[in-house]
Amino acid sequence: MNKLAAKYLRPSQIPTKACHGCGIGMIENWLLQAIDELGLKQEDVVFGTGIGCVGRQTFATWGGDNFGATHGRALAVATGLKLAQPDKKYLIVVGDGDAAAIGTSHLIHAARRNLGVVVICEDNMGYESTGGQFSPTTPAGYVTNSSPYGMVEPSFDPCDVVKAAGATFVAETTATQWHEEPRVDLRAHPGPEGGRRRDRFRLGDGDQARRLQQPAGVHEAPARHERARPRGTDGGRRALMATTTAAKTRTEILISGFGGQGVIRMGQILGLCAIKQGHRVTMLKSHGTETRGGYVRAQLVISPEYVDSPVVEHADVFVAFSAPAYKKFYDCCSGRILYDPELVETIRADAPERHVAVPATALAKARFNNVLFANMIMLGALTRLAGLDYEAMKRAMLEVIPRFHEQNLAAMDVGYDLPVPV
Repeated sequence: MNKLAAKYLRPSQIPTKACHGCGIGMIENWLLQAIDELGLKQEDVVFGTGIGCVGRQTFATWGGDNFGATHGRALAVATGLKLAQPDKKYLIVVGDGDAAAIGTSHLIHAARRNLGVVVICEDNMGYESTGGQFSPTTPAGYVTNSSPYGMVEPSFDPCDVVKAAGATFVAETTATQWHEEPRVDLRAHPGPEGGRRRDRFRLGDGDQARRLQQPAGVHEAPARHERARPRGTDGGRRALMATTTAAKTRTEILISGFGGQGVIRMGQILGLCAIKQGHRVTMLKSHGTETRGGYVRAQLVISPEYVDSPVVEHADVFVAFSAPAYKKFYDCCSGRILYDPELVETIRADAPERHVAVPATALAKARFNNVLFANMIMLGALTRLAGLDYEAMKRAMLEVIPRFHEQNLAAMDVGYDLPVPV
């Protein structure tokens, strides 16, 4: 374990919960360096955070006093704590949602009051923990789940806002400059007795992250209207699914169940497989706060043309991993319904020909002694039912799932070999 992490953080929270390649862990390391250089102890610092990627990965990691506020309210809580215990050092780490969207007013007034706290805004320019939607800091033209044709609104810079509000010190850097060892200065604000310094200091290139994360060509003028209708069968590529009609190029897939069943993984594999075959793909995912055991849904739209809406309204295939999911989304499906009979015991009698029973849970228990492979059995059955490229699907699975490749491939084979009506 890093010696600074051992000194200041809770061992149970190490390593970081951040995704591979995320800059949150690097920023947290810089903060620990600054705290150590100032000679501060755990009891000297109160660590606060909000919601989202930053909140989920930094809450309760600090070994001393810390708090996790509701979305956008971290600075409101910090204001009360500062009044109650003014001698403490307050380090508030938030994302762009907390700072530049729902929490903007608290950020502005904290700067206006010269509150005497340090705010680190880790701006990843989007709501990544909920699926990758745009936020107020998303650059114009940037493609996200909720702006599939590029962000049409101008972006919003929190640094400019707090500078205008009277923040005593404003600095900007990027987590991509780890090799240049940018410094995080926790002495940035002079406090209530100090003067106001309104110039922004750039630690390195403040626009570097925006350039690095911006996909090539997003600012280019579109060749045709973004909502262009699908072309006929002569000019366009064929639909992904063999079950769709020749004139239809848009394919909608809906997968739903409980957290922990691998619903999102199935969606990721299907999406990557379609992308590798040259299709355009959108995927919306939603889940309850429980994560495991809660409600989960993945909506995929796959098309060789522009996807004019990422919302699944008339699913070509609906995969039901639970009775509540079946009941909730049955009317959203106009095509085939794959369901696990161990989890969905009662089905609607009005369209029996649309239902395909896939005993994925029972087979996972019998063949692998582990229900976690039920989603791969279902994926194999779906691949055969939809007439998808099975070899391409297996390659996509190997890219998405980092381990247990042999078992997952075997589980896909079990599902693909089932007598599923095509």
